[in-house]
Amino acid sequence: MVNRDTRVKLLGGELLFRESGEGFPVMGALIEGITRRANDLTEPFEAWRPYVLDQSRLVFESEGLPTRWPALSPGYEAYKSRVWPGKTVGRRTDRMYESFTQPDNPEMIWETSPQSIRYGSRVPYWRAFDKKREIIPILPETFVQLTRLVRDYVMRDETGGEPMVGE
Repeated sequence: MVNRDTRVKLLGGELLFRESGEGFPVMGALIEGITRRANDLTEPFEAWRPYVLDQSRLVFESEGLPTRWPALSPGYEAYKSRVWPGKTVGRRTDRMYESFTQPDNPEMIWETSPQSIRYGSRVPYWRAFDKKREIIPILPETFVQLTRLVRDYVMRDETGGEPMVGE
């Protein structure tokens, strides 16, 4: 069985086991590791956090992505420019902005469990803002990053052999 490949469909992709003469016990241990890691994704979810915060900054800087947020009403825009000059949509005192972009902000909600992530803000008025303007949609490139982190975590080889996932 030396140098024999076994392919298994798993997690929306293909898993390649390269048999190097150690037999099925090694393959079984690899599959057990994959299963254990796939059942608790807390580690890659936490590793994804900086990407989400960077994307959130970008969304605020561009005043909405992928679609620009609706403009403020003319009356409020005039008031805001007098009271908070230079502040863009969604940024007045920066309380809401910081709750979505500063990792140590006590008003940020970032909770991970083995199978989920909860991300949001404790700022009382963010929900009213979000009804008119979706604050933080997950952009495709940010989701791709999560996919890579999960894949690399779940498929890593803890036996010291060849990597189980190739690019």
